[in-house]
Amino acid sequence: MERLAYIEQPFDFGPLNPFVPPAPVESRIDTRCEHPYEPDITNLFDQPTMQRLSAFHKEGIRYAIYSGAHVAAMLPDGERPIGDVDIVIYPGDYKKTIDTFGAGIAYSIVPLPLSDEKDRQAAFLMVGGMEIKASSDGMPGVFTLNDYVWAHCKTYKEKDSSPGGKPPFEATFVDPAETLLFKTALWRDKDQRDIQNLITTGVSFNINYLLERMRQTNVRPGVGERLVQLGILPVSSLSGTM
Repeated sequence: MERLAYIEQPFDFGPLNPFVPPAPVESRIDTRCEHPYEPDITNLFDQPTMQRLSAFHKEGIRYAIYSGAHVAAMLPDGERPIGDVDIVIYPGDYKKTIDTFGAGIAYSIVPLPLSDEKDRQAAFLMVGGMEIKASSDGMPGVFTLNDYVWAHCKTYKEKDSSPGGKPPFEATFVDPAETLLFKTALWRDKDQRDIQNLITTGVSFNINYLLERMRQTNVRPGVGERLVQLGILPVSSLSGTM
């Protein structure tokens, strides 16, 4: 596929929607430095998408799935449809990604407003199967796959694979708290629905990781308050983080 010229597409946070508190549930805080859930990625993606994601592992490219596709993996099978697959790439592997998948990249976007590196391509779209939106910064720019985030990523294998057959499909995801923080920062209607579904399902979050990422990303005002209202963070955690 022919690659199109770079286009500038500044990211728009959009207006803040009013907060609607969820129904009370048991504690959703998990302080362990590991993923407190085991997603089932069997049949989560179509075959072309699985082939593309498998190529990342084959080429040794560090990447992680976040946002909507990550939410779909954490919810019961088929409960949350996947429109596209958002991935964030380790900055040092970004050029290797473009070299590897160049023929399948439909377009690229010039650096996001929050990026200080003028020569960094912020995102591109991979076609064939589900659309894969890949970024070296993550949306909205401050969410980067740095060493701290990468150390908390985890790779899962599909549970159903034929014995003696091909190796099981693998996919790497960010820590659940990363997707929670991302969606709490955006706070669009669909983000609020995803958060509500995760809370209802009982997914727990690593509070230590969440607080560190809030510090690293300097999240916009109001995000911490939302996480307190959701019952994810204690009120005391807001001191010095906002």
